[in-house]
Amino acid sequence: MKCLHIMFSYFTIESRIFKEASYVLENTEVSEVHALGIWHSGLVIKEVHNTGLLIERYRSLLNKIKDLGMLNRSSFVSKFVALLSLIGFMTKIFRKSLEIRPKFLCVHNAELLPIACIYSKFVSCKIIYLPHELESKKQGKSKLYNSLISSIEKTFLKMCFKIIVVCEPIAEWYKNFYGLEEVLVLRNMPLKKHIRTFDRRQTIRKEKFRILDEDILYIYQGLIEESRAISTYLEAFKNSKNSLLLMGHAEGNQNIKNINQKHSNIFYKEPVPIDEITSFSSLADCGILVLKDNVSKSYQFMCPNKFFEYMHAGIPILVSRSLEYLARIVDTNNLGWVIDNQNLEDFIEKTGMEELKSKTKNIELYSRDKYWETDAECFKKIYV
Repeated sequence: MKCLHIMFSYFTIESRIFKEASYVLENTEVSEVHALGIWHSGLVIKEVHNTGLLIERYRSLLNKIKDLGMLNRSSFVSKFVALLSLIGFMTKIFRKSLEIRPKFLCVHNAELLPIACIYSKFVSCKIIYLPHELESKKQGKSKLYNSLISSIEKTFLKMCFKIIVVCEPIAEWYKNFYGLEEVLVLRNMPLKKHIRTFDRRQTIRKEKFRILDEDILYIYQGLIEESRAISTYLEAFKNSKNSLLLMGHAEGNQNIKNINQKHSNIFYKEPVPIDEITSFSSLADCGILVLKDNVSKSYQFMCPNKFFEYMHAGIPILVSRSLEYLARIVDTNNLGWVIDNQNLEDFIEKTGMEELKSKTKNIELYSRDKYWETDAECFKKIYV
């Protein structure tokens, strides 16, 4: 039995798909898990991920022309080539489906639902829709784009065999808005085998970041770009007695990568493998997820993997009030603090180590069953 995942992705940081591949290969009748995504410079066309995921990346016409330096991003020609590349990617999906004959075609972008549903008739496969957020309410997208996505979902969701989302409020939204009877939830939790902490925590903190045990280190881990309010963090910590670790992808941003040269208390670390994330997070004393106040419905409902990774690292979390669902979890279970964006600097200056450590027992209690395997049991019933 084979599965094919399709997504507009380079498949370099898709930890959710990596975890699914690892789990289903070990615990279900699935023998092969394939992924088809997009190529960019520096990546190989085909590779086998250490989870067993068989990745193939489509090198589009747009990629080839960009390599020659012949395109202006805003030109009509660029947009036309992008359209041809999209058609090429959809054609590649069809050819890949015919080649491996998957029993399940797993779709991660709403834009790919129409073509997937059409192809499923030719290769006799079942469609599983796995959006990573509330697709029709994305941050930074236009009303026209979100309306188009909503129309696509409304038309094609009832043709899907299963729909799996990332948290309860998104599941309820899909049920209510589209009149669906069943929407499964698979939260962004880490695999149990990936939960680790450093034995030499104090020594490593001192060696890597010149931080003593009594000093306070905050961490933000994830995509490092302005949509994640990175400038807010830098402003809050630039003159602070406390330290900040930014860990994640900062594509082409040399200012972030060299931030320690400008601010001796702010550090950058390249992203680490998914089985090392909790280890490095445990070096910190508190995790941060503070976004701007005006966020989309998708962000209001979010419950990202970094939240669960902070919990398993044993550190409290500082979260925006605007992230309503996550803020409710943190507040109800006393796992950290809920603040407004503009109060970040004031919080980090006034909160001491003793107060940060006061949440430890609550965190241990909350996280004791928060593993990927808990929700992933659903795959045993799906992949049969």
